[in-house]
Amino acid sequence: FFILYYIYSINEQEIVNILLLKIFVFTTIAISISISLYTTKIKECINKEEIEQKNIHLAALNEKLKDLNEKLEQLAATDYLTGLYNRRQFDILLHTEWHSALRESTHLSMIMLDVDFFKEFNDLYGHLAGDDCLKSLGATLLFTLSRPRDRAFRYGGEEFACILPLTDSQGALHICDNIRRAIHDLAIRHEGSSISERVTFSYGVASGIPQPGGTP
Repeated sequence: FFILYYIYSINEQEIVNILLLKIFVFTTIAISISISLYTTKIKECINKEEIEQKNIHLAALNEKLKDLNEKLEQLAATDYLTGLYNRRQFDILLHTEWHSALRESTHLSMIMLDVDFFKEFNDLYGHLAGDDCLKSLGATLLFTLSRPRDRAFRYGGEEFACILPLTDSQGALHICDNIRRAIHDLAIRHEGSSISERVTFSYGVASGIPQPGGTP
């Protein structure tokens, strides 16, 4: 439209000059627009990259927080000395396994163990030696219980417990015998005991199929 207008309104030299001016103006505008679009695109890419980096960093922080929470939960459920589950976790898991056995009508067994004459052991050898003894006994229990759902607990001072799902009384007594032999093989000396020169323990077994209306 402008070209036709100037062809009819001004001479040829002026047309050339005007066209050059228009070309320069339009080229300048086009370059400005291109630079603006390019700058905007670069900023978008940078912002996108920054967001991706922040998301990656946030995901890593969330993963660390998850690991920390898992460790805290594990610490809350673990006895600090032996590394076994503690009394609080014993109560939780006993009820869990009880209701599972009740629902599936399967056997559930429990072993309670008490180290014999442990007070005399501490009096004779000292509390540090007593702690080492308990650590050894806890590790032995953990090693002896080989099935995934069998769990060992430190129930009290020198008292331990084992929860054995899908295990009848004969199976529980067999596990007790394995524990007895393993602790005997530790050969922890106990001159304060009136029944043996080695550390021994007494145990009891409860076993059955939970029934409605019963309790752990």
